[in-house]
Amino acid sequence: MLCISKSQFVGFFIGENFKIEHLQDVLPNYKYNPHPDHPNMIMRYSVESKNDVTEGDFTVDYGDHWYRGYRKFRRFNWIPNTDKYVFIDLNYGIYLESLDAMKYDVTYEYVSDYKISGNHILVIQAMEATKYKLYIIDVGRKIYRPASFPTRLMIHDIKLFQYANGNYYIVLVHQDSKTCLWTTTATTFHFVNKMCFHNTTSASLESNFYLNKWVEGLIYTNLPLNATHLKTHRTTDDGRYWEIVKFKHLSLENDEPVEFNFELHDPNSVPRHFGFSDFQYERYGDALQPYMTIDGGNS
Repeated sequence: MLCISKSQFVGFFIGENFKIEHLQDVLPNYKYNPHPDHPNMIMRYSVESKNDVTEGDFTVDYGDHWYRGYRKFRRFNWIPNTDKYVFIDLNYGIYLESLDAMKYDVTYEYVSDYKISGNHILVIQAMEATKYKLYIIDVGRKIYRPASFPTRLMIHDIKLFQYANGNYYIVLVHQDSKTCLWTTTATTFHFVNKMCFHNTTSASLESNFYLNKWVEGLIYTNLPLNATHLKTHRTTDDGRYWEIVKFKHLSLENDEPVEFNFELHDPNSVPRHFGFSDFQYERYGDALQPYMTIDGGNS
């Protein structure tokens, strides 16, 4: 595990028997990005980029030696469970590169951004000022395909991309300001609309959905209850039917709707083999109200 002291500008790894290894100086205002599965591989780059472009240094031996100026990019991410990484270059091209073969697996041009879920990548290609084309890269199976939506759909923004239980889930904001959840069908990479709503509140949509990767078909979302408030709804059949989530508070006689704050969800709060247990939280002023399920989110 890589540890960095920002006050002392030193970095080190904690090895077996809690022994400190690979002690080294770290550069101020640099981000150190180790591979999640291969900690010997690290990309470091300045957080003070110029024109959204930065130059990364690369190491394969825990930082004992660096390849300086290894790659210039606008954005960079490791792909977990592989020896690959993805980046957007100076000319807005996206590249998936394998360190083992030192070659590009796939490239796309005119890319404005991408989203990652495990070893699946959603490529966001800007065709015009208000028009996007989406591609999906399945790194593990080496499949690269366009995401298929209805022809007349005009995408204004992409809020969420997740892969779970063999399906892809994408939350899109349409040109008419509707926010919609789309998921794949039996036809690979073809998406159908599961649910839409108009956002009439000032709340952010960035974390408005929570997909339970342990329980197939279970999705939570915060939908407008009125012009100023969102409340949590739940589906257990992959979006066919939605119901409002209610709990009985100790101080109240009736069940009341809640609004989970999905940004507070910690996937590490539940042991790996206890997928039917989970915790969600609701804000109450400066305090948090925790909620726990032990039946996969049914109650």
